[in-house]
Amino acid sequence: MKPIRDYYFVKVEKTHEDTIIVNGQELYADTSFEELKHARQYGTVIAVPSTLSFGLKMDVKEGDKVYCHHFLVSEENRVKYHEQENIFQIRCDAIYARVRKGKLKMLNHWNFVEQKKEDKENYMSKSGIYLKPEREDKELHGYIRHMNKEMKEWGAKVGDEVVFSENSEYDMNIEGEKLLRMRNIDILAKIE
Repeated sequence: MKPIRDYYFVKVEKTHEDTIIVNGQELYADTSFEELKHARQYGTVIAVPSTLSFGLKMDVKEGDKVYCHHFLVSEENRVKYHEQENIFQIRCDAIYARVRKGKLKMLNHWNFVEQKKEDKENYMSKSGIYLKPEREDKELHGYIRHMNKEMKEWGAKVGDEVVFSENSEYDMNIEGEKLLRMRNIDILAKIE
């Protein structure tokens, strides 16, 4: 079975992140509360479309790991009548990045940004005593960790501190790191 236009077929091991490890023990979580927050957002491409619209050029091949919108595993996207289980279709514009041979590449207009935290002196005393349980996020500030080709052409580089628009911060677990997914238009300025 092969998608014809704009959709990739992606296989996921499971539909939700329903386990956590605590002190070496695997615990199962009830994902029915905030189901979309626990939805699996990555999988392995098993089929690529014959044609893409929108003028998009996707450097995605069968076997690539892709990071996608959380709608990836919604029942409407399940590919029925496929011989394998847990196969879902996802539109090309809802794929943010791909991993091939251990290297992550951003696609289209997507970027991953690390949330900036408050300065250490606001979190810890000079003698090393923690003043609060954890460092707070510095609102609407972050550091570019992975970016697309267009951002590079605009003069941005990995590591740049940036300011981003309100409500653009969509957090994801990317290769074991918590990052914010955002579009080029959400990154408003580079701090120099």
